Amino acid sequence: MAGGLADTAPARRNGKRRAIAAGVAVVVLLAALTVTLSRVGTEAAQAPPGQPSASSSAESAPPSTAGFVAAYGRGDMGAMEALASPLYFAEWARRGVSLNDQASLIQEHQRAPTGEWLILSYATGFVDGRGFGHYLYVGRPISTAGSPSASVWRVDADAAGRVIWIEMVWLFNDRSLAFDVLRPDGARNDSALRSLLPSRPTDVIFGVRSPDGIEGYYGVAQLPGVESAARGRNGVQFYVVDDSGVYRLPAWTYGERIPNRPLADRQQLQPEQASVLGDYLASIR
Repeated sequence: MAGGLADTAPARRNGKRRAIAAGVAVVVLLAALTVTLSRVGTEAAQAPPGQPSASSSAESAPPSTAGFVAAYGRGDMGAMEALASPLYFAEWARRGVSLNDQASLIQEHQRAPTGEWLILSYATGFVDGRGFGHYLYVGRPISTAGSPSASVWRVDADAAGRVIWIEMVWLFNDRSLAFDVLRPDGARNDSALRSLLPSRPTDVIFGVRSPDGIEGYYGVAQLPGVESAARGRNGVQFYVVDDSGVYRLPAWTYGERIPNRPLADRQQLQPEQASVLGDYLASIR
């Protein structure tokens, strides 16, 4: 089915690639991935947590976000704890995974000579009307022992850049490390992409895609001041497109229901952060 909405599961085609949910299968993810790194940009203005800002493109990740991503790649739990949103740790606690559990898994993983087990390069991003940032990074494998394909990671953060969640969202089908970055407003004249993805002329499209085709991970965002009930409360909808041109809604596991566990553990949060959690959960639905 070319160009249609196929299903809501992570994309698979002939078993060649997956959209992997790091939050649900952390052991599998940490055991399977080894990625190398290009450095991330670190300049962006900060705003108080939870306060909405105008929707805008993000030429680089905020300092707190970039710092967290670098610490995540080193397995530096102390730095991660200092830079993450309380919502990040509340979600891990809901899943029954402690910082020590994460550290133990990372310590067993293969590392680059520079000490990182996972290194990501910043690609593009967008700050929605509620102030939540959605940043895309690209990972490359350290060795050819596993899949040499590039991967896409999404990092969501609050208005101050504190990371709410990080997850691998797409693994390219081909065995190439090449990729193209599509920044907001960069798809204005891409008629093929605009005709494929549900979008309006006023929407902006950003993402990471294959240089040889349309395969990739994309966000479709409405411009500031343009209201759309169909686009959701945060004005951003993400899609994956496989190499046959079929688009799907990708996995994003933050807040997913877990049997016998509450949807969100708000008891660990201060009232202000519990309110931010409610806004964030509403924005990604």
